[in-house]
Amino acid sequence: MINNPISYLSKLKDVDVSGVVDNDLFYYDNASKLWKPRKQSACALTNSVAQKIASGIYPHSVALQTAIYDVQNEASLCTNSTATAGTTSTDLYDSTNPFVAGDVGKYVYNLTDGGFTTIAAFVGANRVTLTADINLDNGDSYSFGLSRITVTEPGKYICVGATYWSSALADKAHAAYLYVNNLNKAIFNAIPGAGGDLIFQVSAVFDLAANDYIELKCYHNTGVVKQLSSASTFTSLTVVKIA
Repeated sequence: MINNPISYLSKLKDVDVSGVVDNDLFYYDNASKLWKPRKQSACALTNSVAQKIASGIYPHSVALQTAIYDVQNEASLCTNSTATAGTTSTDLYDSTNPFVAGDVGKYVYNLTDGGFTTIAAFVGANRVTLTADINLDNGDSYSFGLSRITVTEPGKYICVGATYWSSALADKAHAAYLYVNNLNKAIFNAIPGAGGDLIFQVSAVFDLAANDYIELKCYHNTGVVKQLSSASTFTSLTVVKIA
């Protein structure tokens, strides 16, 4: 028993709490004086160009590319690339030989005209077969990849999908979804009363198992092609382990 707790506490010195403990979810960074996530934290942004989203496609996958932070590299992020494409119907050709057999199942986005599909078959390093024709013409830009974040530890995660719609239309639905293992688990639907840029988030807390993956998807019914603004305006997917 401590008879004089005030006297005892006065003898204690400052404690450095920034040391690495692998099981900690957060740590205190003395330099910045901020608490920071230590594990299973990842953020992915859209491609460097605005993504065109065709009307009425439910759900339309959001192309994600750039890792902002990935503490200890414990979250597996998407791997997208851009190139010049030439295609005949559902055959996609690329002279830069970007394809490998493991690309089957990845999303392919038409960044010039909008629309997306998946890679159905690997033919060679410069050719794959697409599940559907998305009107990729010679000279069009495209991106392909998983566009998802995969967790490697079981636990409770907060997931936030942020969307920035350029020139949204009044009285039309603009929605964002969080998908877990290709199942719709959360939605936020915005119907603006006036036209203009529209920014909103969809968020949820999920109990996830190892190798579960999260995707950001969207939808609108404006009747015309709309754009999700690029990485500089933070259309993004963020996943952080909290327990």
